[in-house]
Amino acid sequence: MRMADKPRIGVLTERMTMGFGVDLVIHEQAVRLVSRGYPVTIFPAWKTEMYDNQPYRIEPLTREGDDPVQYFSPEFMHRSFEIMNQQPIDVWMIHTPPFYYWLTYLPAPVIMVEHGSPPGRYFKYRQGRALDAQTRKRQHRTFRATRPGDGIVAISEFIRSGLPPDVARSTTVIHNGADHYPIASRDAVRDWRVQLGIRPRDVVILWVGRIQPVKDPQPYKGLGELLRLAPKVRKRCRNAVIVAAGRGDGSAADLLRRAGVIPVFNVPSEAMGGLYAAADLFVNTSVWEGFNLPLVEAQYQGTPVVALNVCAHPEVVMSGYSGMLADSIDDVTESVVRIVEDERLRQILSEGARKQMQTFRWDTNVDQIEKLIEGCLRSVQTGQSPERAELKKTPRYFIEYAQYLIQQFGWRTFFRECKGWFQRRL
Repeated sequence: MRMADKPRIGVLTERMTMGFGVDLVIHEQAVRLVSRGYPVTIFPAWKTEMYDNQPYRIEPLTREGDDPVQYFSPEFMHRSFEIMNQQPIDVWMIHTPPFYYWLTYLPAPVIMVEHGSPPGRYFKYRQGRALDAQTRKRQHRTFRATRPGDGIVAISEFIRSGLPPDVARSTTVIHNGADHYPIASRDAVRDWRVQLGIRPRDVVILWVGRIQPVKDPQPYKGLGELLRLAPKVRKRCRNAVIVAAGRGDGSAADLLRRAGVIPVFNVPSEAMGGLYAAADLFVNTSVWEGFNLPLVEAQYQGTPVVALNVCAHPEVVMSGYSGMLADSIDDVTESVVRIVEDERLRQILSEGARKQMQTFRWDTNVDQIEKLIEGCLRSVQTGQSPERAELKKTPRYFIEYAQYLIQQFGWRTFFRECKGWFQRRL
């Protein structure tokens, strides 16, 4: 490592694109680390133009025209290291699977950021079973394989509490920030309310998430609960206007309108602050969250929130002060109705929301990340960190590849791959 300069940081993540919380977290951290003198290179499996022209560097691990590979396959790992080895890196940060499992092939220090994974019960059986197996492997095996200089970060106390006790003791909790969308101007708020057709006496209720009613990849986000809640609220509160913002298409828009919800799709990042601020109340129906960025984004704009009292929500929402936490969707409905009908209560909660977010700042987040990086580097310099494993196609490589194929796709796929391997060599 260059002694006179800040260490070079490499970030491994599944993707860099719009609409994903982890991608936004990485972006906010990378921008601030670069401003403090750290050269940062992000290595996503794939990306879109969303994060082009940034002060950090992006090196995608898949190129246009590449043969498609499974991200969990050894083949993808070999291809990736050919790209990664071209960039000198002093500290690695890992944010998503499958990159956690590359720990022993990367030189220390490696900082693994645990964003959490929803339980498999929220998905179809086969998908849920595979997701639970990945989580167990990561938390019980990979995290226990850390070396002197390696570190583990959890984005909430809730996430740390789900780790094995010995892993949790060596894990640092670093909350995400809330100030990535600047405080909206009055003009931005007015423009949004005009665009939505809001009358002076209307109370706007906002919901934000990915809106994919058919084959929903994240059923735990609570889209179905929103569709059941909306008609009940509108029936009891005639001045309630419910808006759902996120990514969606025409069929999703029709479904929302039938439930009495106004769809607003694909809002640019620079306009999100104004949309949050234009709402009088933000409601979240998610049943599982490792942190929940929309809750802090809304409160930062002074919009009170209502959500379920689960997971990390008590860490980011002070119930009765910056919003309301409820024990069931029926209780969420009651809390929404109460706040809609009480203008004075909305004003009190709005002020509390702004104060609650004063400590959720990205500069604070990166202060803690920087401190952890420095501590990890000191541990490497004073400890006996083992050499990284040599990456080559040994018999162990083929055994692990066979296990991967069988576990993920079954014996039929394994035998088909073996047949193809022999045919290519004959």
